[in-house]
Amino acid sequence: VEYSGSNLCTGKLPSFYQGHRNVTTIDVELSGKSEFGSGLQEALMDSRKSHKIPLLVKVRVPVGVVIGGIHLRPATVLVNVTLVVDNLAPNKKIGILSSNTTF
Repeated sequence: VEYSGSNLCTGKLPSFYQGHRNVTTIDVELSGKSEFGSGLQEALMDSRKSHKIPLLVKVRVPVGVVIGGIHLRPATVLVNVTLVVDNLAPNKKIGILSSNTTF
């Protein structure tokens, strides 16, 4: 997860199987330690105060597809999700104000 081009945290997706016409929800533990310059720190604080925090979530994951019992070669899928969230406080629900996904 990035804020203004600076890495906030990272995580690892677990392996999972998603069946045909199925929705799978997974939890990903994110952790990180970032040192921001004073300008970026102030910008993040201003975004938090306005409850509009722009984030970029980058996902790179190998995906294997099975069609009628035929296993296709796995491919790496890259997904970028641009989000605007209302808060990043610990133990508080995060609301997504807007999102855009590309892959």
